[in-house]
Amino acid sequence: MSFYLRIYSGQLKANSRVWNPGRKAKEFASKIYHILADPTNREDLPIAYAGDIVGIIGPKESITGDTLCDPLNPIVLEQIQFADAVVSMSIEPESSGDKDKLTAALDRLKREDPTFHLASQSRHGRDDDERHGHPSFSTSRSIASNATFGSR
Repeated sequence: MSFYLRIYSGQLKANSRVWNPGRKAKEFASKIYHILADPTNREDLPIAYAGDIVGIIGPKESITGDTLCDPLNPIVLEQIQFADAVVSMSIEPESSGDKDKLTAALDRLKREDPTFHLASQSRHGRDDDERHGHPSFSTSRSIASNATFGSR
């Protein structure tokens, strides 16, 4: 899974260990990428410096908004506060066999995007999905579709 992050101070090397003080977890930053305008085009970086916004592959416990730092110099930055959702919709799997796949895709979106909220409407057996703004909603719908069911 790929995460975006900004380096506030110091540097981050590929294949290095970082500390998530909020979750009390060691993480591994196996690969670092310079993210370009075309999301399919990314450039491997051996090291990222303060001010860089990069993508990394490796963290298992961390989610968007967490602070990652040097294990020898722990620090926790203030959490980002997001506004309430302005878009909501009901979704349901095409078949009962797709329910687990849909649940896994929605759980992944929830880990990656703190503006994504999921509420269950048990009387109808549907999940309601709420997010901020139309552009990011469209992006997440595409990610959920491509991650589990292929493009439709």
